[in-house]
Amino acid sequence: MAVNELELRLDAREVALSQLVSAASVFAALLREVAKEYAGMDRDPISWIVDVKPGSVALPVKARPRDESLSEKDVPKIVNAVVTGLRTLDDAPKRPPFFNNKALVEAKALANLVTDEFHIAVNNGQLSAEATKRLMTHVDEVMGNPRDSIGTVEGRLEALDLHSKPRRFAIFDVLTDKRVECFFTSHVTLDDVLRGVGRRVAVTGIIKTRPDGERVSVEARELRVFPAEEELPSPDDVRGILPRSESA
Repeated sequence: MAVNELELRLDAREVALSQLVSAASVFAALLREVAKEYAGMDRDPISWIVDVKPGSVALPVKARPRDESLSEKDVPKIVNAVVTGLRTLDDAPKRPPFFNNKALVEAKALANLVTDEFHIAVNNGQLSAEATKRLMTHVDEVMGNPRDSIGTVEGRLEALDLHSKPRRFAIFDVLTDKRVECFFTSHVTLDDVLRGVGRRVAVTGIIKTRPDGERVSVEARELRVFPAEEELPSPDDVRGILPRSESA
């Protein structure tokens, strides 16, 4: 296996299509977060190419840089970080290098797919890491239990999920672009949320915050939509409101 390759292996008598899709989706999200953290970028600097082999129950993935800030020599380091990071999390409650909180969540989600009959492993030809239930416990210890507080979160409302229970929407911080999940309550209706889609909003409610300060979610009690720029008064509109100072 080349230094820029990884393999997601699913070990089971039969692999259901839903299991394959879920495992591949979570694995892709994990790769994306580790690569972003390694490069210090907001978008994935690596193209992850699937090299499907006939009759295989493995998912071979080849990494190629797609951002000029990364060279070919960086790719093996990212690939190795994924495998060694999963091994670290399986061994102890310790944050691996380049595993941000989103990467930790995806690692836990990958391990959550494991059952007595369905096993998941990732290898790069030199090292192999197995996703286990122990890994899930270690991720929880690393991230810590969120604490509740009353407060307000501001950002752009850009996602809406009416399928999940409870129903939710998401806002993205204007400066950091971090996603914060917001849950509907009787105080915030669908009509309230629809009015704010694509706009800057302020959501007040019970905020769950991790020990490192990351805000995870909000149980929405109030949603305020800020005016769009074109709705704000122009200089001509406000001219004359303030009294002119009289000359001496």
